[in-house]
Amino acid sequence: MPEVIRAIINGKEVKAKKGQTILEVAREEGIYIPTLCTHKLLSPYGACRVCVVEIEGSGRLFTSCNTELVDGIVVKTDTERVKNARRAIIEFMLSEHPSACLLCPYQEECYEIQQCNVKLGTVVGCRFCARDGICELQKVVRELGIKEISLPSIYRGIPVENDDPFFERDYNLCILCGRCVRICQEVRMTGTLSFLRRGPSTKVGTLFDLPHLEAGCEFCGSCVDVCPTGALVERTRKWKGVPEERIENICPFCSFNCDIIMDVKKKEVFAVSSTENGLLCSSGKFGTAGMLLSGERAKSPFIKDKGEVSWDEALSYATEILNSHKEDEIGIVLSPYLTNETILSALSFAESLKISKITSPSLKWESSIYSELLPKKRPRISSYNLLLVTTELPAPIEIEVKHVSANGGDVYEFNPSDTFLTRHVNSFRCIPEPSLVLLTLFKVEKNRSGRKVNEEVEKILEKFDIKTLLNLCGISEKEVEELSDRIEGAKNKAFIYEFRSIHPVLVKEFSSVFSIVPIPIMKDGNERGILDMAEEMISYDAFLSDEKIKVVYSIGVPFAGNGKITILQDP
Repeated sequence: MPEVIRAIINGKEVKAKKGQTILEVAREEGIYIPTLCTHKLLSPYGACRVCVVEIEGSGRLFTSCNTELVDGIVVKTDTERVKNARRAIIEFMLSEHPSACLLCPYQEECYEIQQCNVKLGTVVGCRFCARDGICELQKVVRELGIKEISLPSIYRGIPVENDDPFFERDYNLCILCGRCVRICQEVRMTGTLSFLRRGPSTKVGTLFDLPHLEAGCEFCGSCVDVCPTGALVERTRKWKGVPEERIENICPFCSFNCDIIMDVKKKEVFAVSSTENGLLCSSGKFGTAGMLLSGERAKSPFIKDKGEVSWDEALSYATEILNSHKEDEIGIVLSPYLTNETILSALSFAESLKISKITSPSLKWESSIYSELLPKKRPRISSYNLLLVTTELPAPIEIEVKHVSANGGDVYEFNPSDTFLTRHVNSFRCIPEPSLVLLTLFKVEKNRSGRKVNEEVEKILEKFDIKTLLNLCGISEKEVEELSDRIEGAKNKAFIYEFRSIHPVLVKEFSSVFSIVPIPIMKDGNERGILDMAEEMISYDAFLSDEKIKVVYSIGVPFAGNGKITILQDP
């Protein structure tokens, strides 16, 4: 059991676990302490100094974010001395931050009369900033009641960086909290951003001020999500102003379904942010709004020979086609991006029409062989000390794998081209057929120790000689022998692969022979949902080769069968 700490904060007795900071305990107790550099995903830093508190019996103030709560101490968070210190710190920030609107005596009237976001290329105040209304500095200034500053205002005149895709950087608004630098280095382990220069010339940037495209940026947008001001802003947000709604949802692009927050105005999603529970990849961060706002989405029914038609005509036409064919002449294709509710509705629809030929692009093989390999819960990658990777990874898994490597674990990557993981691990360039990696390890181990495999794998191995396999996998015999020894000696080991890229029989045998845990990655939005409900479905290849099928009812899959009538429904 962790040691229990007892202390007093603002006259209230509190209990905490040993190692907790004053800020953490205060938040748990509902006691407000302002801060601008602290973030749930980052280690305590103490850069902004706004979170200072007073500890009875000490002559100085302490930053609560990185000061551990000690048994018996008395903490005060709202004394006049603490408030004055916080105001002084914020005043120093505002002296180099465009703050005309923050300190303007007419700001309330301005917001009431001029409700739209002011469109101006240079940010000179809150009304000109895309973060107006959701800026953390703005919130702290108002809570501290700062109406004016005694220091002269200085505009740093740093050129706005807008030559890279997805987001713009205006470091005139930067308060040097270090969140972006730390999320890039500590969490994403990309190292694109760092502090440049010294003293009053200090700024955030890339090495030698290279464009982000040349500096190794992954464009994950994590720096944008953690920025407390408008220094880093998505281009889709720039002229939209304050969102009318902030809706929690999940990312649709892969089966990890990361938590997201959608900023909505006039019923349009114009920006997406990650939550404090995790981070996104470039698709989730910048692709979601683009997908939802795409002008290419179908807005009305369309019949090939007639063009755009009414809904009544389209539904009558589709009904006529379905009614004029037998049950075994109709097939249904389901997109792996459909929700579970839509999949269930489609299966119910098929049952009502007695249609048995149902499939999805996710079903490369018969549905019955999937169940054993589907993980019951998300694996803890950090628990392994050896990882074999044969696919590009979703952001949450990629981050965990990088940390395993940084903490001394062995990570071996086999991919046809460089990925964001490549420079962090032992990487080999192989052809885009990951099953060959497993066959190579089988072959080498068989030649060395005579270890047997099942008949199916044995028949496949007979088709390849070791030299061919080594060339295809971009690895030498000595290297693959060392890898085999590492796998044999590792206590906790896992094999991460794309679910549809390697036959389940081969995966099961590899797992058995090398005592390694298989971790399948499902990349399409709700592929897991499809697989969980695939008991009565047939494989995609069997569906395509079925000559009896005359009509294809496709939900979310742009399917065009050879000479087959296609009903395409956009979900």
